[in-house]
Amino acid sequence: MNRLTELVTMLQAVVGEHVYPEVAPEGTPTPYATWQVISEIPENRLAGGASAWTFRIQVNIWAGEYAQARSLIDEFIGALPPAWMIEFRSASPAGDATLYGQLVAVAALDI
Repeated sequence: MNRLTELVTMLQAVVGEHVYPEVAPEGTPTPYATWQVISEIPENRLAGGASAWTFRIQVNIWAGEYAQARSLIDEFIGALPPAWMIEFRSASPAGDATLYGQLVAVAALDI
């Protein structure tokens, strides 16, 4: 299983089936998660090309209430296996005043 598939599976365990790359469809029921790759960094070797990549991924969890968004991101963070590193977390303001978001940036090496 590659890291992106692993990420989606972990998010689905927290928010259910509503997990989308970058943007959720309009009208998606809460809670839901969106994710996007921030960077893909090759682990280059002197002989040959990249044998592994480090992925930096932004994860947003959206809910109808602040406490629910915070609880769900805490659950997601708690479920991360040791191969994943948390880089930072913060609130994620939405243009829609009815949504509350929590953001976490994670990184993992994909071999």
